[in-house]
Amino acid sequence: MFLKIKSMLLISMAVFALSVCQKEKSKDNTGTILALVQTQNLNDANSRSAAANASLSALNNSLLGIQGFYNTGFYSGGTFTAGSGRLVVSAGTNGVGSWASASPTTSGTFGRCGAGATASSGTSGGSDSFYRIVQFSNTTNTLILQTSTSCDWNFTFADNRSTYSKMIVTPLSTTGCENGATACFSYCEITSGNATLAGAVNDTKTANSLLQTTTGCGGFGWSRALLRTDINTWN
Repeated sequence: MFLKIKSMLLISMAVFALSVCQKEKSKDNTGTILALVQTQNLNDANSRSAAANASLSALNNSLLGIQGFYNTGFYSGGTFTAGSGRLVVSAGTNGVGSWASASPTTSGTFGRCGAGATASSGTSGGSDSFYRIVQFSNTTNTLILQTSTSCDWNFTFADNRSTYSKMIVTPLSTTGCENGATACFSYCEITSGNATLAGAVNDTKTANSLLQTTTGCGGFGWSRALLRTDINTWN
C-alpha cells in the first residue's frame, strides 16, 4: 500500500514538473516571438525612415538651392560694388526655369528690352537679360542657360540671342553677405554665345571660387546676388 501511494506521488510530481516545464517553455517561446516581432517592427521602421530620408534627399536635389529675388553687385580688385540690378531665379523639379536680370536704363527705369544687344542700343537700352534654365546641378553648382530670343546684353554688344551659357554659382549662404543681406550667393558666367547646348555643357573653362573678389571669373571678380527683403517692386 505504501509503495502504491509513493508511486502515485512520484507520478503526480512528475506530471507537475512537466506542466511547469511546459509553462516555462511556453513563456520562453512567447518571449522569443515578441522579441522577433519587435525586431521586425524596428527593422520596418528603420526601412521606412531610410526610404523617407532618401525621398527627402532626392527632393532637395531636385530643387534649385538659389531660388529667390536678389539685388546684384560685383567684386573688382577686391572691392565690392553694389549695383542697381535685380535678379530673379526660379526653377521647377524638372530642371527647367528662369534666370532674369534687369538693370535701370540711363533714365532710371527698369524693364526696357530691345531686340538683341547692338552698339546703337548699348547701355541706354538697359541691361536686361532673360535666360531659360535648361538644366542645373546642386552638386556641381552649375546651370546651363539659354538666352532669350528677344533680350540680350553683354559688354561686347554681340547678339547672343538663343545661344547657350554655363553659369557657375556658389551655394546660398546666410553669412558674409554684403549690405546686411540675410542670404547671398556668387555667380560667374564662364562661357556664353554657344550655338548648341552641348557646346555649353562640354565647355572646359573653369571659375576659381577662392578668387571671387579679384580674378576668379575669367580674370574678373565674381558677381554677387543679395537676397531682397522687398519683393513687391523691382526698385
